Amino acid sequence: MAGCSLTPDNSAVESATGAARVLESGPLRVRVAAQVTIGGQVFEKEYLLNADEPFLRLRSTGIAPAGTSVLVQLPLAGAVDDVAYGTPYH
Repeated sequence: MAGCSLTPDNSAVESATGAARVLESGPLRVRVAAQVTIGGQVFEKEYLLNADEPFLRLRSTGIAPAGTSVLVQLPLAGAVDDVAYGTPYH
């Protein structure tokens, strides 16, 4: 696209919009959601922890402002052992 660049908006500050909500809590799965505001836009963050899985699932939903994209960066606890490509659940 003409004029497209990948420049971070360092002025976009994340702030919590209310308290986190427990969506599901049981012996096999826990789901927690929270709304945050980033740069004036509201996003929903959901965290899902399944029994017998060695990782935490994260989901972020919301609408990016016109002319922008939203990217998510997650810090890793250690080195990456393997990379699997594909679309989950398809």
